[in-house]
Amino acid sequence: MNENQLGVILENILDKVDTIAEGQRNLEDKFTHLDKKVDKLADGQKKIEDRLTGVEFRLDRVESRLDGVESRLYRVEKENKEIKSFVMAIEDGINNHEIRITKLEETL
Repeated sequence: MNENQLGVILENILDKVDTIAEGQRNLEDKFTHLDKKVDKLADGQKKIEDRLTGVEFRLDRVESRLDGVESRLYRVEKENKEIKSFVMAIEDGINNHEIRITKLEETL
């Protein structure tokens, strides 16, 4: 093999190395772009997680308040039953009085 042939082979190898290096740079650029996208997604996910934490906190407060409302509603229902019972007793008394008045009127 003479010097010219060796030079041609060496030039061919250098062209291929340049092509590989250019491909490597393209890959590095794509990975850099991909890293930026992943970072942006991670930031978005963090914001969503923070908002979700806030929503969960507010939901806990709503549940707590709802427990209080349920407790008060139970008391109101209980008092309503007592009032209804009292009203029915009064109504029975009134009916008894009406019967007595009617009988009294009949005797007069």
